[in-house]
Amino acid sequence: MGACRQQVFACMTCYEANKKLSGVCYACSIQCHTRHNIVELFTKRDFTCDCGTTKMKSNGCCTLRSTLPSQDPPNKLIDLKKKKNMASEDQILDIPSSSNVYNDNYRNLFCDCKQPYNPLDDSNMFQCIFGDVCGEEWYHEECIMGLRPGFMNRKPENITAPSKAEAEDDGNKLASLSEPGMDFETDNTLKKEEEDISNNVDDSDYEILPIPGFPLLDDFETIICWKCVEKYMPEMEILADELKAQKVYFVRSETLEERDLKLAPHRDENNDDDSKSKKRLKVDRPFTLFLTEDFKDQLINIIKENKPHTSKLIGLLRKNSFLYLDDPVYKPPEDTDDDNSSIFELGLKNLSKIPTSDAIEGAQAYEKIKSKLTEFLKPFAETNKIVTEDEVRGFFSKQMK
Repeated sequence: MGACRQQVFACMTCYEANKKLSGVCYACSIQCHTRHNIVELFTKRDFTCDCGTTKMKSNGCCTLRSTLPSQDPPNKLIDLKKKKNMASEDQILDIPSSSNVYNDNYRNLFCDCKQPYNPLDDSNMFQCIFGDVCGEEWYHEECIMGLRPGFMNRKPENITAPSKAEAEDDGNKLASLSEPGMDFETDNTLKKEEEDISNNVDDSDYEILPIPGFPLLDDFETIICWKCVEKYMPEMEILADELKAQKVYFVRSETLEERDLKLAPHRDENNDDDSKSKKRLKVDRPFTLFLTEDFKDQLINIIKENKPHTSKLIGLLRKNSFLYLDDPVYKPPEDTDDDNSSIFELGLKNLSKIPTSDAIEGAQAYEKIKSKLTEFLKPFAETNKIVTEDEVRGFFSKQMK
């Protein structure tokens, strides 16, 4: 499959091995990188999966791709076996797409602050819908304003902070965020489920406190970040005026007070041209645009009306039609297996596709592991002892050696 807008995952295991930025699709993240450290990036536009290419040569060929279009779809069991037994230098890898665009997300670094995603941060994150400069980056609210995450306590009173152990257990993924681009949803409040027994407060119910000067979450649907705005400042100024979009200026600051001072017009008692300096101050600062739910309809109207003063904006829109047209996210085809089929029936169906010699070998291996598993579980059944997850994992780890 070629370039499309799809869910993309960064494989940190392959990145460490190959030292090349790369991403994989949803199917390959499950089939080819099951045991790897995967980071979900959500949707990326015009992206082609890098699995099975020279960017990820340490992982070998992609088990989901056919060598030739005329060939029958590959059998997953056979392909996995062949891949395991084939030396990496003997595997013929594909050439990666030259149109893929990578940013620091593929290093598991996000936002202007270049930090790994932390699901326990008391901050919302939003993805830039344009992405021409930033690569569809994710941003913290604070960083959009020029502040740093954690500069203020946004946790309501009577809410306990999660322990360090809980933070480590929660992992480092974007899984708790709403999917960007599907419906332009940006209700990305990060919540940690924890019960405060002393106050009888469920931490999963709290909403972090808003940041003064930042638009309310219900007042916008998506953003165009200040980096993309700055590249197309004349067009974005027109867009902001026509859509009456909210602006948040990027002002590098340590506190809200410092930011307010930098934003305030610097009056000079001896300067009669204060209005011009104030206007220049506002124009020179980069800003993030906050677009409402109906922004696409408004942009379509601008194109239809085709007013002279909007010509620059219309030119930019026509080059980036996803800003006003439907921009669907590719979804992998559903499994064709009958939902009503039993595991046994599905097993027989796949077994029939395997060559006889491989089928016999697989059946023998199944009987062997079945016998050992029965022997392993027998003492637990006799003593009515509960089998723990660690004990089961230990059993299978021992069998794989």
